[in-house]
Amino acid sequence: MIESLVLDFKEIGSEDVARVGGKNASLGELFHRLHDEGVQAVDGFATTSEAYWQYVCPELAAKLQAILGASEDSDEARSKAGQSARQLISDTPLPPYLVKAIESGYDRLIARIGRSCSLAVRSSATAEPGT
Repeated sequence: MIESLVLDFKEIGSEDVARVGGKNASLGELFHRLHDEGVQAVDGFATTSEAYWQYVCPELAAKLQAILGASEDSDEARSKAGQSARQLISDTPLPPYLVKAIESGYDRLIARIGRSCSLAVRSSATAEPGT
């Protein structure tokens, strides 16, 4: 189960847009296609859309729907609803198994590059068509 939540770039290609989003699919494609040809590409890992949907379980999704569905059609109301939705997500902890999957992805990355490193966090998988 954990294996499907976090994928190393070497496991990702252009066919994985629905699983990891366009940015990560492109990075994975760049990494695994050009790495063998001697091109230095940044290594990394991606959480999958499956991980996202497990985090946004039915309970959290229902709360978000209630917040966003109740907002009036004004900029101020939409802004307030967006703020409430962001706060709800910030206040909802990741499930322990998802934390473990992300930590495992980071540990694998450290093992590959031989040192600890900073990470860039990108998000797009849930905005892609078909996810």
